[in-house]
Amino acid sequence: MSPLEKFEKMISYYAKAYSRNPSLSSALEYVLDKVKAGRASVHKPMTVHAELIVGDIGNFKFLRCPSCGTVYDAFRINSLKCKRCGKSLVHAYVGTPIDYGQRRYPYIISLAHKNSNYFIITPTDYLLHIRCSIHNDLKRVKPSNPNRPIYSLQYICPWNDRSCQHYGSENLCRQNSGGIVMFRNEEGYKRVPSLPSEGLTKPFSLAVFNKEEETEDLTKDLGGEFFDQVIYGKFKVWFITLFYLLGSASMPRSRRLPIIVESDGDVTLIGRDMITEGVLFRLNPDKIASAKQQVKVSESTVVHSISHVIMKAVIELSGLSPSEFSEAIYLDENSSTIELLIYDDSPGGIGGVRVLKEYSADAREKIKRSKEPCPRGCRRACRACLYLENCSMLNFDLSWLAAYHYFRGY
Repeated sequence: MSPLEKFEKMISYYAKAYSRNPSLSSALEYVLDKVKAGRASVHKPMTVHAELIVGDIGNFKFLRCPSCGTVYDAFRINSLKCKRCGKSLVHAYVGTPIDYGQRRYPYIISLAHKNSNYFIITPTDYLLHIRCSIHNDLKRVKPSNPNRPIYSLQYICPWNDRSCQHYGSENLCRQNSGGIVMFRNEEGYKRVPSLPSEGLTKPFSLAVFNKEEETEDLTKDLGGEFFDQVIYGKFKVWFITLFYLLGSASMPRSRRLPIIVESDGDVTLIGRDMITEGVLFRLNPDKIASAKQQVKVSESTVVHSISHVIMKAVIELSGLSPSEFSEAIYLDENSSTIELLIYDDSPGGIGGVRVLKEYSADAREKIKRSKEPCPRGCRRACRACLYLENCSMLNFDLSWLAAYHYFRGY
């Protein structure tokens, strides 16, 4: 089967597997349609820049003084002049919110005056302790660190009231430690404000492979009862980035916006190919089906979780950085072929995955340890169990419980 055919199969598979995430699923379907129509091309790694373009929307609830930066509730004042310096007040503006996939909260309001100096405010319904209980008016908001203007926001006392017990140095309000937190009414948990980021997150990528040179069968050494076959050898790997995910720093991965690189209706995919060392695991379909049924997760979740268990074992055994390894998964529509490849992420290989061959007994013990329940008892996956920084699929569809059930008795 050609690499293109494999890519089409895997993109189609994941478009269905991620049906619970409409934005991710629709992005995969869009790329798949372009590939099938011959409107997609693959380029070697290049610099990619994506911008989040949002219009400003007037917010008539808040006014501010362009001179001193004081913020006023427009419905609680009798004059359009600043009470402190006499300057005419201007409207604040709100950028379209990109957070948790919802468009109504929290509205991050950026003061759109050239002298605003990053002063921001949000609707009082979503920002805790913004109203001063002594003066019964809104506090001022200012970043304490100009290099982190949003995350270092603190309340400033507009009245310079030194008699207040919360008054701190540099006019800071120290009530509740001075930090600014927001909460979502319907769920009630707190978090810090953030702006949508124009920086790209890690790209969403897929890899496919073909065997170039088989050198050794490791099935017996690494556990034939769980792997139908384990092969160490040389593999040709094609790695392609399908799109990028964009969002605010506090946004869950599942709510980020897919950004597809496109020009004149053609999709540009960023990719590379190489021959490297790898270890191919052919998984047992019956055990996959059993784990899937017991944990009530998708087939792709079980396979991806197993891949991370093996990856973490290889990383620990080799002593190398996680960035030195990568994974490629192949599943066909009828589940008769389920394969995953753990490979050195460098042309020719660096000897990393070779530890599975040279220290197979130790590797088996490492896999046993890596498949154990999460020590923090997380719901699906976290940094204490299966989460890997270099996961090409951004750690979607992981479950330590699924891997644990697959390897039960290992």
